[in-house]
Amino acid sequence: MHLSPKVLQEKLRQSGALTSSTEEESGDIMAQFDSGIPGAYLWKIYQDRDHFEQEILTRLNSPDNHVAWLAAGILAMWNDCRAEPRFILAIENNEIGIDTPPMARGPFSQLIDVPNWFLAINLLRRCGSNACLPALRQIAERPNNILNLRTSIALTVARLAHQLDKSGKAAAADIIKVLLQDAVPDTFVRPS
Repeated sequence: MHLSPKVLQEKLRQSGALTSSTEEESGDIMAQFDSGIPGAYLWKIYQDRDHFEQEILTRLNSPDNHVAWLAAGILAMWNDCRAEPRFILAIENNEIGIDTPPMARGPFSQLIDVPNWFLAINLLRRCGSNACLPALRQIAERPNNILNLRTSIALTVARLAHQLDKSGKAAAADIIKVLLQDAVPDTFVRPS
């Protein structure tokens, strides 16, 4: 796919990739956060935990699901276990998240849209404990899970296994067994 420089610049501008740091610094980062729409400002928050941690913690239980999701994501990247309940909730509720922008396309022009519940499985690698295992098992038990989902669950369980207690390790091993109970439906598909 070939894009003209003008079209590429417009797409980058729409995505926030061309926003200069001075523009971001002049705006209120937490006002951007409170919009619930992800953007480059999240990187600034992540890089300055000392400055933003209290603000993020107050938003973790926000009535706005998008704001609470962003708060949990930042906490997870800080390896903070206080994000875990929000991710468990996203999994249990099959939370989708914000609408995907039209420019989120892959190399074969396919729409790239990963729901929050799927992202939560992956983010639990950074902040999960025994408490998330029942939610992971709930997803693992679904019939016909695609290969990417099975792999995400297995990688998360493997990452958590090192820190789990004896009963947690047994539950983790059981989740892996559940993932192997039926055939994988999409083993020969074009990568995206």
